[in-house]
This record gives sequence, C-alpha cells and structure tokens, in this order.
Amino acid sequence: MLINLARKAYVVFVNQPGRCFLILVSIAAQIFHIHLYDRSGVIHSRGYNIHTNADLFTSVLCFLTSAPPEDLGYDPTFTYSGIVPRSPLSPPVTICVGIKNYFVICIIFLAS
Repeated sequence: MLINLARKAYVVFVNQPGRCFLILVSIAAQIFHIHLYDRSGVIHSRGYNIHTNADLFTSVLCFLTSAPPEDLGYDPTFTYSGIVPRSPLSPPVTICVGIKNYFVICIIFLAS
C-alpha cells in the first residue's frame, strides 16, 4: 500500500507544480493512517482503529472536505489556466501570480 501511495503522490506533484504538500488517508483492516507527503519525503502517522477513534477519524474527514485549499497544500499565489501541451492555434498559456498574469512563451521542459 505504501508503494501505491507514493506513486499517487508522485503523480499529483508532477501534475500540480504549485502543490506544496499532500495529505492522504489510508484504511486497511479497520486501521487508518494519515500520510503527509512533501517534495522531500513522507511522514506516516501511527495506526488508529476506526471504531475506537471514530471522533478522530470524523475530524480528519471533516478537515479534508472543508479546509481552505492552502491548508491542503495548494500554493495560493499560483493559478493555472490553459492546457499544456497546446496546439499552435490555441490561446497562449498563462500563469497568474498574485494579480499579475504571465504568458508562457516557450515550454522548455514538460514531465508526463
């Protein structure tokens, strides 16, 4: 399971370059773990029984569904518009930092 979680985290970080960290929850054999990935590694919580720690599990789910995006790892200064790669006839890709828009002139590297 840990290898699959690491693969999923890798895919998220590759496709969301402005992502600072990623919080994942895994459940196996009625035990849940919280995993915090960033670009340098991972921290795993100890296991909690989903039945005896129902309040904790409910709090974690509530946080993950209602927290602001910056508390879930999104970089609030970046917004992305456009689709990369694009056809030459499509509108240019822009990156918004704060209130300033920048046009992408040339894509030097694109990871897939």
